[in-house]
Amino acid sequence: MSGVSNHYDSMVAIKAIVDALITAGTTVQGLNSTNFNGGCVIQEVPWHEKNVSGTVLNYISISPFGNETTGDANSNEDEVGYPVMVALVMEPCASKLEERLGIREKLRRRLRNRSLSGLPRNFNVLPSSTASIDVPAWVKKQFVSGIQLTCLFEEPRT
Repeated sequence: MSGVSNHYDSMVAIKAIVDALITAGTTVQGLNSTNFNGGCVIQEVPWHEKNVSGTVLNYISISPFGNETTGDANSNEDEVGYPVMVALVMEPCASKLEERLGIREKLRRRLRNRSLSGLPRNFNVLPSSTASIDVPAWVKKQFVSGIQLTCLFEEPRT
């Protein structure tokens, strides 16, 4: 982790968790790696553009997607929430809808209410509501189902 951006470092830490789940394969806590031949990638937006992103469909996208939040943590620090979208980006297949929604739920359970390893100022990751399936992506013949996370940090005001 670079230490330059808590937002980017949050995405790197989340990618490490997701990579470990994919590597675990078909174990109880893992994700079936055959579903994700494109692996897990950090992107600017969680959509697939043919011949642009350098990945093949059926991957997990991690991106800085959503609204940043700020508030008072204490007299010297702000509580800052960095938005991170973790999304399944796959070929449409109605017969796999139940499995895909199950994968989404497994990711949400694994990533919520935890601090991110290696980021001492991060104190929690909270999921928030988002559309289960991205309709504009579906129109483009992609299944995109994301989990919106907010990575909370206490940051000095200086």
